[in-house]
Amino acid sequence: MSTSNRGKYANAPAAYDVIPNSIELDQAVLYIERLPDEVQRDHFDLGYRIAQIYGLDYRYTTAKGIFSQQLLSSNNTYGYDPAMVYDSLNIRNEYVDDMRGQRTGYRLDILST
Repeated sequence: MSTSNRGKYANAPAAYDVIPNSIELDQAVLYIERLPDEVQRDHFDLGYRIAQIYGLDYRYTTAKGIFSQQLLSSNNTYGYDPAMVYDSLNIRNEYVDDMRGQRTGYRLDILST
C-alpha cells in the first residue's frame, strides 16, 4: 500500500499500486475453454478459448473500440476486457494424419500462456 496524498491515480506510472492508500483488485480472470478431441479419427473437431479480465488492470489491456468507453469516456476504476479469443480446428481421418488450424480474434501478451 502506498502513502501518497496527491490524488486518485497519483502513483502511476511510478509504482505498481496506482491508487494510493487503498487495496484494489488488479485482475480477476475467467477462462472458458474447450479443447478439440485430438484422438478421434472419424470427424473434425472444434475447440475454443476465451479469456476475460475484470479489475483495475483493464486500463492496460483495453483496445480502442472494444469496450473502451468504460476507460476513455468514464475513466472507471474497474472494468472488463475480453483479453483473448481464439478457436482451433483439428482434422484427423484415414486420409489426413493430423491437420490443425487456429484463428485468433483478439489476443494480448499479458494473458498468453
